[in-house]
Amino acid sequence: MVMEETERRIGLSLGERRTALCTDGGRKQLSFPTVLCRSKRGEEWRIGEAALEMGRDGSGFLLEQLFSLYRKGESASLGDRKYSAEELMETFLRLVLEEAGGGEKRDGKEEEGESGEQEESGEQEQGPEALIEEIEDAALEPEDSPVSEEAEAEAEEESGGEAFPDFLPGRSILVVSLRFMDQALMERLRALLSAMLGESFELCILTHTESFIHYMLRQEKLLYNRKVGMFELEDRSLSYYELRVTQGAKKCAFAFSEPQDESISLEALETESGQKTGDRILRRLAERKLQKGNYGLVMLCGKGFENTDFARNFMSYLLKGRKVCTEQQLIALGALYYSEVLAAERTEDCRLLCDSRVCCDISLRVSVRERDKSLILASAGEPWMGLSTEHELILDGQNYIDFRLSPASSMGSASQLRMHLNGFPERKDRSVRIVLKTSFPDGEHFRVEVRDDGFGEIYPSSGAVLTEELDLRKTAGGA
Repeated sequence: MVMEETERRIGLSLGERRTALCTDGGRKQLSFPTVLCRSKRGEEWRIGEAALEMGRDGSGFLLEQLFSLYRKGESASLGDRKYSAEELMETFLRLVLEEAGGGEKRDGKEEEGESGEQEESGEQEQGPEALIEEIEDAALEPEDSPVSEEAEAEAEEESGGEAFPDFLPGRSILVVSLRFMDQALMERLRALLSAMLGESFELCILTHTESFIHYMLRQEKLLYNRKVGMFELEDRSLSYYELRVTQGAKKCAFAFSEPQDESISLEALETESGQKTGDRILRRLAERKLQKGNYGLVMLCGKGFENTDFARNFMSYLLKGRKVCTEQQLIALGALYYSEVLAAERTEDCRLLCDSRVCCDISLRVSVRERDKSLILASAGEPWMGLSTEHELILDGQNYIDFRLSPASSMGSASQLRMHLNGFPERKDRSVRIVLKTSFPDGEHFRVEVRDDGFGEIYPSSGAVLTEELDLRKTAGGA
């Protein structure tokens, strides 16, 4: 597939406190606080560090809890005007995507450029040289020449000022990564972005855990031939991830993430006592997670690992027989890498098993023209969000339905879950026709709805409907 020059691939990590964006094959990386500020003089908006600066100098109305407000669907008053959660998030995302399409790569520089502060890009500020081994593919290219303020002003004027710039023609792809799989939130976000970007834009929403998988599968296989652990540190947010890739006929990539109760304030890391506390928290977590199992690599991501000098005890523990690599924008890069997979109209070379994917094969045994066959309702590794089926079936002298759940890998054995049809009419054999509908309320449950559809004029429908959620965590198919 030949990619047109106008097509864009964008990976976006949208978080409670920070947002990161990667495009141009990873050469352009931006990271900034998830905050929004409106000027007191009118509808002039800023995001990231520029928004914080506008709020600090008193020239704007600052909104720091933007993502939390959007998740809850609440409104906010900025000055004399009240804005809905959708309006505020749309404004933020428009400005974020302008960053993706505007100008040349600015390694480590804010787009606004007024404060002159360092932008948190994928370029690493490392701790002691002996402690860090970088993945070469993640290194950034040398910094390009800066774009002048006059050129920026001219480009803004050509784009029509506040109008959304036409920088994404053709078949462009945006992959957005969220920390957790919240179906209602993701559907709202998809609707908002679809309305913003139109039909020429392909959109995918996944989780940080899946982004982690896509990132690692782009690396040398030697880096994930054993277990991979990852620590993600953002301000007041600490999470642990784990990846295991199995080989063989059924190659699978299993991954999970665990948010930790203990967190670390990045502001506190500026003090000696805060650094000691942060080091102690990280060391305890590492000992708890890595003491068992064969780990060949540990990844560090997030702004908190911009510098690891504060965590010497933590780092010394990690480096005992393991490689350690840092990539601050790993989540956004993983989203970007998946956009390139979608652009090539292919899939990863193994089944992905994580919080955004179906954990096992789900099927029924049915008879078609007197021959038994397996009716697949969901396949392991498929994205479960939005996945649904509907089938018309005839019961063969039974008042139950058995669902077969088969593990994705060659390890483990298939299990069976039975759904009893209590309250359904009793009729002669093969005269109970049903409509079977399936869907996923989340990645751990399989929702089944069975409706009596009658049998022609002989047996009108009784109206009986049963709905049950099967717990997939109890099966051998879970990761």
